[in-house]
Amino acid sequence: MQDLINNFGINGFLLAAQIVNFLIILYLLKRFAFGPILKLLQERKAKIAESLKNAEETEKLLAETEEKEKEILKKAQAQAQEFLTDAKKQASEIHEAAEASAKVTVEKMIADANKKISLSTDEAEKELEKKITTIAIGILEKSLKGMLDEKDQQKVVERAMKDLH
Repeated sequence: MQDLINNFGINGFLLAAQIVNFLIILYLLKRFAFGPILKLLQERKAKIAESLKNAEETEKLLAETEEKEKEILKKAQAQAQEFLTDAKKQASEIHEAAEASAKVTVEKMIADANKKISLSTDEAEKELEKKITTIAIGILEKSLKGMLDEKDQQKVVERAMKDLH
């Protein structure tokens, strides 16, 4: 085996020294380089995992918030529709009340006008009756002038006036 090692140009002492040097460098790298690098990689891996977890929680929270927002919008739309319906109903009631009030006012005005017309008609009839009575008495007095004496004429006229009133 020694020949084989010599044929390849391998020096045993140098090989052992290189192996020791390699082990020392490996230990130093593991202790001072790989350890901190692995620790840093694990910390980064933990941070990434935590960030992914936070992102999932944020997505869930966002989805819940969107659902709540949709519910609030639906409720607001329902309330707005209810308010609109109530406003239309109140406007209709006010309109109907105004129409009823106007109808009552018009009917009252018509009744008042009919009453005034009736009073005016009654007054006109009384006035006409007075004029007709005056004319009738005047005609009676003129017709009786030549037929009766003045005393009898006066009695006839007074009796006619009593009958006409």
